[in-house]
Amino acid sequence: MRRTRVLVADGLPLFRVGVRSLLRRESDFELLEATDVEEATALLLGGYAEIALVDLDLPGGGGHELVARVRGRCRTHLIVWALEPSRESVLESITAGAHGFLQKEISGPGLIRALRGVAAGEAPLSRDMAGLMIAAIHGLEARSKALERAAVLSERE
Repeated sequence: MRRTRVLVADGLPLFRVGVRSLLRRESDFELLEATDVEEATALLLGGYAEIALVDLDLPGGGGHELVARVRGRCRTHLIVWALEPSRESVLESITAGAHGFLQKEISGPGLIRALRGVAAGEAPLSRDMAGLMIAAIHGLEARSKALERAAVLSERE
């Protein structure tokens, strides 16, 4: 059986240890770890992982920086995760090139299901995250419409 290589790029040892402990019990995953953007970039561009679980607050520039650096340069499915994501951070991650977004409060079985789904071509986005994305997109649309209306005003108006 081929094992899916998962890179956990997180500056917090507790999260890396937790994911390591979780994946060690699963025969279909192999774990790689990185503690900052530079280390994770090297592993991803080296083709060492099929899936990357990237902390939004990854030391060295953050998850968005890592996603932007490797987007289109590797085949890794990039999943950003965070403790308390905002709708802006979810939207920014997805537009930067992330293939999904998870909250760090996900259960162990939930994370395993999400990783197996990603390996099968799915894009993980919880209901909460989907709601944040929809709200962010609606906010962008409203801002865009306001700018369009303002563009037709004369200087005097």
